[in-house]
Amino acid sequence: MLRITDLRIRIFRNGTQIYGFGYDRSTAPYVRSPGNVWHFFASPGITKDDDIRLEISNVYKKVHYSSVNVLLNEMYSGSPDALYRMVFAKHGFSFVVGIFVFFLGLLELCTALLLVFLKRHKTKDLFYGAAFTISSGIWFSIQFDILPLLVPYPAFIGSLDMYGLYFMGIFFTLYISTYTTGRRRMTLMAYSIFQAASVIFVEARQLAGKIDVYDTSFYGSNILMGALAVSLLALVCERRKRRRSFSTAVLFSVLPVAAGGCLDILFFWGNHYNANLWTRTGFLIFVSVQ
Repeated sequence: MLRITDLRIRIFRNGTQIYGFGYDRSTAPYVRSPGNVWHFFASPGITKDDDIRLEISNVYKKVHYSSVNVLLNEMYSGSPDALYRMVFAKHGFSFVVGIFVFFLGLLELCTALLLVFLKRHKTKDLFYGAAFTISSGIWFSIQFDILPLLVPYPAFIGSLDMYGLYFMGIFFTLYISTYTTGRRRMTLMAYSIFQAASVIFVEARQLAGKIDVYDTSFYGSNILMGALAVSLLALVCERRKRRRSFSTAVLFSVLPVAAGGCLDILFFWGNHYNANLWTRTGFLIFVSVQ
């Protein structure tokens, strides 16, 4: 039982291949990666006298050493049922939190629709906040240690992970824009349009077979960091300019999300695997304060 992250693998025993993964390209249209998955195979038996060779290659240009570390640290033999129990015991809480956040976003969306029905003013922040929470819930729910065991479509899961990241940035910027005025709001709206245009461009290029959405992972993380930085800067300027109490409250509620997101992006740039721990922590603080 192997935990594979965007890698192609061959295993040889005494010069004879006993396992291969990632070389069949017929199962993942528009995506070059064989997936971020758990994969099982029946071993022919390995003894201490056998010579075992692993050939590992990365699908993408930038070598993610963390992917190799995950593979080497997450090799198991035995019962798949035992693996299911172990994985859910280890990562089940984060997965459940993601599902909870998703439904929290749906509840916020229902609240916004109800306020529209009651003809209450100023519901944009609720709509954008709901969209941000739903996008975050989807992204948090994509626990690659668990979801591939439940949903056998790794290419779809991988694409959903990246688009969730893009939409989080878009709706976060739009949400913050509702608490700003003047040029600060115009700047945030312009950055949101830029992010939306980036998503359309990436999707068009992927459908044309020119790129894989995961090829844009560093581009997407840069855009998200830009969204966090621009939004925080706009809030700080708004607070200094207008001195309104609610802008201060919003600023301090989004600080944990922005700080956590920036930390996890830095970990990602440095090829360190930490399952977006700081973003998740910051987001839970944000939801609680909101």
